Amino acid sequence: MESHIDQAIAAIEKSGGAGDPLAIATARGIVRAYARHYSDDDFVVKAVEDEFVLPLLNPTTGQEHREWHLGGKRDAIIEDKQGIYIMEHKTTSSDIGPQSWYWRGLTIDNQVCLYLIATFSEQPRGVLYDAIKKPGIKPRKLTKAEAKTLDEDRTYFGRETPDDFASAGLYGTKETPSLYECRLQAEYESDGHRFFGRRVIPRLDDKLVEHLAHFCLIADDMDRCRGDERNYYCNPKSCNAYNSRCEYLDLCTGHDHPESETWATRNRGFSDDKPELTMTASSIDCFLQCRRKHHYRYGLRIEKLRKQESPALYFGKLVHEGLASLLLSKGAING
Repeated sequence: MESHIDQAIAAIEKSGGAGDPLAIATARGIVRAYARHYSDDDFVVKAVEDEFVLPLLNPTTGQEHREWHLGGKRDAIIEDKQGIYIMEHKTTSSDIGPQSWYWRGLTIDNQVCLYLIATFSEQPRGVLYDAIKKPGIKPRKLTKAEAKTLDEDRTYFGRETPDDFASAGLYGTKETPSLYECRLQAEYESDGHRFFGRRVIPRLDDKLVEHLAHFCLIADDMDRCRGDERNYYCNPKSCNAYNSRCEYLDLCTGHDHPESETWATRNRGFSDDKPELTMTASSIDCFLQCRRKHHYRYGLRIEKLRKQESPALYFGKLVHEGLASLLLSKGAING
């Protein structure tokens, strides 16, 4: 298992590059604890980072939509003695305890239903939703006892001290990212059930039929918008959703225009040979949140030229890379 963890850590560091060292250290500590928490996993990995595109079917007529397709990328497809499951990783700040509301809405989640529809021919039993709670602790100052142990035994929270420990100083100085990683990993390993949660979201065929019908209605709405851009109305309530300013706010308020040097062409996220009109869970959610935002992001396909990746997205990407590496290693063993 240790060699697989080492590969996962290497994947995190490669993805992190010269980015935030604290985020990289946090991801390393969480993925190490995750691998040990789920060391007894007994399933076969059939695919990792599995991209798909399929026609959008009308569930009433069975006919393919004249233009639109459904697409996405499943984190993994796994199989155990019970059958096939789609595995989806998520990091979250929410409570993920057994009685948490976090799990309630997943049976009607667009992404969950879309992935089940895409895998329907394999008759999946459901989606194994793999949630990881983000840490609630931050780097702090070392106590006298911790400084003494660090100085004498070169250990910190029972773990071998990383090479950069000397740069942290001793009593009263702040943890380096690597020292923080040791403490974080210890917390996650000692209370794994609070930080790691899994729930099977079962395949409910009536819900999938209902969602297919909804996707067809959304596709029709998107077509109406394409026919008359006035239908791309904005939703002012989403301009500062999740305490984050929408990157297209200057366009909506007339302080900028799409042809200015502020904007660059956005990557589609699919290979060039994929259909142009492909709906993903993200594009569907964006359209439902704000049609104007959807127009800029998925219609004109523009984004800020020097757009800075949000800390949350950067951290989520690091964890995702580490988990994908673990699954690839497991898949190599299965193969």
